Amino acid sequence: MPKPYVMTLMAANRVGVMAALTTALDELGGNLRDVSQTVTGNYFTMLLTADFPDDRPVGVINDHIRAFCDPFGIELTLRPLATTDLPEAASNGKAPPTERYSLTVVGPDRRGSLRQVCYRLAHHGVDIADLHASTLPGSDHFVARFALTVPRSIDRNQLQKELAELSESTGSTITMQHHLVGLATQSPVPIRLPNGG
Repeated sequence: MPKPYVMTLMAANRVGVMAALTTALDELGGNLRDVSQTVTGNYFTMLLTADFPDDRPVGVINDHIRAFCDPFGIELTLRPLATTDLPEAASNGKAPPTERYSLTVVGPDRRGSLRQVCYRLAHHGVDIADLHASTLPGSDHFVARFALTVPRSIDRNQLQKELAELSESTGSTITMQHHLVGLATQSPVPIRLPNGG
């Protein structure tokens, strides 16, 4: 039975890094499951999970991947992904129902701006699944884009109210919308009318 691992990589951004990594994984019999990569300040960071054959020792996996990644100056961490690393399910064995939302914050680049937003989200039990933030070129403003996992059980009206208050007090524009709204407005599709109209 395949054994899951979690891996992080960081280095100066160079062409060929992903090609080297996927070659190493393929030679080890590994199967890439999930990957998230971003480039910040000309450095890339990558977090991924992969399955390897159960009889493949962790030392062999680590050494083989390092052999491919060392020429790129990659810092690598690798560890088995235990079931204890996964979020606990509810007492009935099922995870509570959630919905995906996107949140965009644009505002003055002041210390603590993101902290206040993240605190509000955490207070309501909202998980930040993804976050990208940067200062806008040639200005003193920043933009942050969040992908959120929102429990259906929370009071979303209250969260929206608190975010609106935060927007007013910080001079930021904070927009939260269900991911389906974003999909509908970014990728419109033709509407088929009755009778072929």
